[in-house]
Amino acid sequence: MPTREVRIANESQWKNNHWRSLASAYGKAPFFAFFADDIRAILYQPFNYLIDLNLALLTKCLELLMWDISVSIWPDSMPYATEMNVSDHRGKISAKKRLSENDQFKSIRYIQAFGKDFVPNLSIIDLLFCVGPQAGNIILRSANER
Repeated sequence: MPTREVRIANESQWKNNHWRSLASAYGKAPFFAFFADDIRAILYQPFNYLIDLNLALLTKCLELLMWDISVSIWPDSMPYATEMNVSDHRGKISAKKRLSENDQFKSIRYIQAFGKDFVPNLSIIDLLFCVGPQAGNIILRSANER
């Protein structure tokens, strides 16, 4: 099934469960209160398609990182990225490879909300809630460490 056709099961309680999990895990993180309302507001919007929710969350995360990057869905009618002089990185990271085999990104350590050992590549939410405005710098430094 094409990604753009995956519908959200809005009749279930998944939004409440998901939000409670985030609040429970990150409620005491240093920047949770600073970013929580933005994330929660998007999570509770009545999206019908998963791609729309993902796009809204990605756009908000880029905004919170203070990166001037726009994201859009590549229409089927558009030429391939190489013909448009656009970089296509969809195949750069694979779930089938270990993170240690990933030569695209090497996580810079930061203080996380729980556990005593650093867990690399956890999530952008973890990074934002734990380090706040420094998140963008940590990502850029991590990309340069590879």
